[in-house]
Order: sequence, then structure tokens, then C-alpha cells
Amino acid sequence: MARTNKLIAFSLLFLFFVLFFGAHQALMSAQDPGGGGGPVGGGVDGQLVNPVGTTDVVVVLNKVAGYLFTIAAPLAAIMILIGAFQMMFAGGDPEKFATGRRTILYAAIGMAIVLASTGILAVIKELLTA
Repeated sequence: MARTNKLIAFSLLFLFFVLFFGAHQALMSAQDPGGGGGPVGGGVDGQLVNPVGTTDVVVVLNKVAGYLFTIAAPLAAIMILIGAFQMMFAGGDPEKFATGRRTILYAAIGMAIVLASTGILAVIKELLTA
């Protein structure tokens, strides 16, 4: 039952972030003075506008890594707090305490992967520009 509640909470949180960043991108493109916010999604004279803004793969990877870090840092902090509360309110139950430790461990591993992605991104940049 607790696993189902966690899955539902994570799904709702993920949906919130997707909708938030989608709305942010839509508002930013609507305020773009160069077009792109038209009724059909076209730019000046009905031409399609590149939503990414560039065709350079390195720039796209940098943008994705930036959004990933923007989402992952607060999410990891929230998960560490949830794990700490699970440990505090375990009430001597070793299983609940272990669940809190796993939550903190998984949050730390996830954040380490996100931080390592910047190094992986640097390697990909070197391979693409060589």
C-alpha cells in the first residue's frame, strides 16, 4: 500500500513539473517578439519556428542538462527530507527505518547521476566536436 502511495505521489510530482515547464516554455515563446506565438504556431509569414532555437547538438544537450539539474536538485532535497522523516517517525521499527535510509540513498544516487551527467556531457561534446 505504501509503495502505491509513493508511486502516485511521484507521478503527480512528475506531472506537475512537466506541466510547469511546458507552460513556462509556452509563455516564453508567446512573448517572443520574433513570432512563434501565433495561432497556428508559425512565425512571421506562416513559417515554422524551431522550438529549440538551434540546430547545434551541443547547445541542445546543454539545455537538457540545465533543465535536468533544475528539476533534480530540489527533487533530491525533498526526497532526502522525506527519508529523514521516515527515519524519525520509524518508532523503533527497523523496516521503516531501513525504508528511510533507502529513500535517502536513492536520492543521493540520483543526484550523483545528474552531477555525473555534466562530465558525460563534456565527453560527448569532445566526441562531437573532434
